[in-house]
Amino acid sequence: CAVWWLREARHRRRLAEQYRKLAEQLAAANRLLRAITDHAAELVGLKENVLLGHLIPAGTGFRKYQDIRVKTANKPTRLEGLKSLALAYLGMQIAHFGFAVILLGAGLTSIYSVEKSVLLAPGQSVELGHYEFHFEGTEHLSGPNYEAERATFQVLREGSFVRELHPEKRVYVASRTPSTEMAIDAGFTRDLFITLGDERESGAWSMSLYIKPFVRWVWLGAILMALGGVVAVTDKRYRRLKVKAMARETDTADGYQPSAS
Repeated sequence: CAVWWLREARHRRRLAEQYRKLAEQLAAANRLLRAITDHAAELVGLKENVLLGHLIPAGTGFRKYQDIRVKTANKPTRLEGLKSLALAYLGMQIAHFGFAVILLGAGLTSIYSVEKSVLLAPGQSVELGHYEFHFEGTEHLSGPNYEAERATFQVLREGSFVRELHPEKRVYVASRTPSTEMAIDAGFTRDLFITLGDERESGAWSMSLYIKPFVRWVWLGAILMALGGVVAVTDKRYRRLKVKAMARETDTADGYQPSAS
């Protein structure tokens, strides 16, 4: 009976400590919520301004940089300071940065994207943005299960050759279903797209041209968010907490076992 009483007392002390920590966390959350409510009108972050369509203020993201700078200020070098940061903290910062990159890419793409639908005959050119698209003509192709007309475009920027693109207009033999294969020139700061339409009686072709700046940043931001999550879950503290929780469960189960007296 004495052994059981000691185990029960230890279990109650642990519960009291857990309740105390929970109360501290709730108090901290309450203070944070109050601070957010008091400053709800101040949009100082990139994410909020992009979502609401506001102009992005100068210095956006500076607070995050200041937070990292303060946490690494007592280290001999900035690199050693970054190494000393918890992986969970680094993962959180990487994920937040990735989300900001997604919003920045989506916002810039929606604002600065341009497109044009034109009718071009072989040998003709059209300008869109800073690029010139020269249509050289089409050729017939036979695929494994389709017939296609394959166009050739020379893409120039300020007179300099950039890329040769080949959009296709396909018709699948079995179902006679038409399909358009878009030609894409991917880049870090912009993507070029060309879709081929239908041929007219004059020999000209209808087509659509697109320039989408920073569209790849949406994917880059998603990759950064995933990377941040991976970095965060590798923090050893989470494994230590799991071990401690399992130990507490074991002690609790032992404490409720009837003892022989």
